[in-house]
Amino acid sequence: TSLHPTAQKRLINFILEQSKKKKLQTIISTHSPDIIDGMPREAIKILYENLDTGKVNIIENVYPDNAFLHIGRSFSNKKTIIVEDNFAKLIVDKILEDINDDGLFDVKFFPGGESRIKQENMLVYSKEEDYKHYVLFDGDQKLSKTDILEISDANKNIKYLEGLIKKTIGEDIKFNHDSGRPEQKVDLMLKYIKYHHDCVFFLPEEIPEEIIWDDDVLKKADIESFEKDEIMSLNNYKSKFSLFAKYNLGNNTAKYQEQAFEYFLKRWIGKKNHNYQDILSTLDNIKKA
Repeated sequence: TSLHPTAQKRLINFILEQSKKKKLQTIISTHSPDIIDGMPREAIKILYENLDTGKVNIIENVYPDNAFLHIGRSFSNKKTIIVEDNFAKLIVDKILEDINDDGLFDVKFFPGGESRIKQENMLVYSKEEDYKHYVLFDGDQKLSKTDILEISDANKNIKYLEGLIKKTIGEDIKFNHDSGRPEQKVDLMLKYIKYHHDCVFFLPEEIPEEIIWDDDVLKKADIESFEKDEIMSLNNYKSKFSLFAKYNLGNNTAKYQEQAFEYFLKRWIGKKNHNYQDILSTLDNIKKA
């Protein structure tokens, strides 16, 4: 691995050709990121010492960018996922941790929720054509998507694009441009539509609380039967968590609602149900973007 990166690539290509030609299974041990760059995650395994047990553990199916975190090489080219609130962040962080991809992303949320993301973050990212920042909205924000290649030249005007953007995201967006230059605004609007199409994704349910709620978890909780019945009777998932926090933790302030959420999340993550798989697929699409 002390070879020049170009020489390393030639060596790897030679090994791959011979492996395919002679139907060989080839095992390479390396500390060089250039060796594994471009390899499929199925071919990469991390061997590292578990400091608690002294034994060697194996992590399988690892993306090249994430492979060297366990030996102290940081990955500075992380992608950032913007979510609406802390509950969405808790879900995404937990799944990334579960699949050992937590080193690939920074997951963030900002006060102001979805409207601020649309009015501020997406405006900046689209204007700068920033494709390292991705938005993962709650499912209730999923309205429509438009490929700008499908917009005819005749419709590339301010009036049409304003209506299209409102239909796409549910609100008007203010674009700052030089007065007297409508073509500049049109360009910004088209970039915004493209960014929304390429970089905006959605969680599978309307709100994070709905994603992880599980009646079976509630039934096994250490609270009174009549309290469980009262919680079950509620249709609003936020209200369910609030009341569960009150009965199970003795308080339903924001701090205790988060603890209640984590109580369900811990049990949800192991089931890997359809919502888990849906979010996993979305994260995989972001990795490949």
